[in-house]
Amino acid sequence: MKAATPTPDFIVTLPPPTLNGGLHAGHMAGPFLAADIFAKAAQAGGQSVHVLSFSDTNQPYVRATAGKQDRDPAELASGWTRDILDTLEIYGCQVDNYFEPGPASDGFVRDTLLQLYEQGILKKKSFRSCICRIRISSWTKPVPAGCARAAWMTASAASARPAGFRPRPTRC
Repeated sequence: MKAATPTPDFIVTLPPPTLNGGLHAGHMAGPFLAADIFAKAAQAGGQSVHVLSFSDTNQPYVRATAGKQDRDPAELASGWTRDILDTLEIYGCQVDNYFEPGPASDGFVRDTLLQLYEQGILKKKSFRSCICRIRISSWTKPVPAGCARAAWMTASAASARPAGFRPRPTRC
């Protein structure tokens, strides 16, 4: 990785790869090569570009895959991060900065949020949430009237839950 210029003309942010597997041709043909082409074209035109990405280790797919493979989620994410960076290098994709969260960044985020809460900037709020039994059982069934807020609950989201997860249906 190269050092960033003080004020780049462009900052290109690659989407965070899902850390439950490697990059496939669809990933590369989509956002990664498109961003790389843009960055290299801008640089060829004399513009400074800084390309960055990060590992989103909190995606539910990481924990679900780690559970299926009887592995530690952090170890799984770290291994796939290395693989993803190797793949980007093989394809010649420019990545100037790749952030992988860890204990230091976790502490920084926790401390920052605590300070914002103590300053009254962040406030605790209660809110209703809804889990729709019909959407969990089959995404092909229509959402019942009055339950539009639960439309995000799809079969794929339900399949990413840890074994033994039992949602507690509530009324919307």
